[in-house]
Amino acid sequence: MTGSLLRIRLYEFDQRSWHSRAIYSDVVKHLWQQGAPGVTVFHDNEGYDSHGKLQRLDSDYMADVPMTLEVYGLSEEVQEVCREIDSILPKTSRVFVISNVLNVKEANVRMQSTPNTAQWEKDTGYVLRVYMKESDQYHHVPLYEALLLELKKLGILWVDVQRALEGFGADHVLRKTAWLSFSSQAPLVLEATCKADSAGVILDSIHPLLAQASGPAVMFQGSILSLGGGGQRR
Repeated sequence: MTGSLLRIRLYEFDQRSWHSRAIYSDVVKHLWQQGAPGVTVFHDNEGYDSHGKLQRLDSDYMADVPMTLEVYGLSEEVQEVCREIDSILPKTSRVFVISNVLNVKEANVRMQSTPNTAQWEKDTGYVLRVYMKESDQYHHVPLYEALLLELKKLGILWVDVQRALEGFGADHVLRKTAWLSFSSQAPLVLEATCKADSAGVILDSIHPLLAQASGPAVMFQGSILSLGGGGQRR
C-alpha cells in the first residue's frame, strides 16, 4: 500500500494575533477534530526564523525556532488535510508532500526497483521512518532500542531517534512530551537510511518489530549523495 507523507514547516511564534496561541497548536487541534490519520510535531533545536535570524532553543530569550508537522496517510487523506488547513497556515509556512511512500507494516511488502543503469543502483537508497510511542515494546525491550540493535546487526548505522513534541495516531489520543513527567507515552520517530540493494533484506528482518509500533512505519525512495565512512558497513 502506498500513501503520502506531508511535511509542514512553521515557526513557534506563528499566531493569528498577539494574544492567540501558536498556529501549530491550532493546526494540530483542527486535524484532531477533523479525524486526520495522525500528526507528529517536532521542535527544532535551532534554525533561521522568518526574518533570517538564527534562533536557538536554549537561548536566554524566547526563540522563534522552526517546527515541523508530519502527517502520513493515503494520498486522498493527505490531499484532504492540505485543503483543511490551507486557510489557517501563515504565509511563512512551507508545505511539502512526498508521494509514493510505502506502508511497510503491511504484510508481504516487497521493495521493487527497475534500475536502468549501474549508477542508479549505486546512488539509490530508501529512508525508513517508524512512528511509535515511548512505551512500545518488543519482547519486553523498548521498541526503539530493539530496532536500533537489529539495524546495527544488519550493518545499518545511519539511524537516529527523535522525540516529538506532541502528536496523535490512529487511537486519536493526543500525547505531548512533558520534560518533568515520568510518562512513557511520548511520541518517538526512528529514521534509518539504507541502500536500495539491502532494503528488502532489512524489511524482512525487522518486520516483526515494525508490527509492534503503535504508529505507521513507512519507507520512501531517494538518492544517496554520500554515505561517508560510517553510513553502512557490509
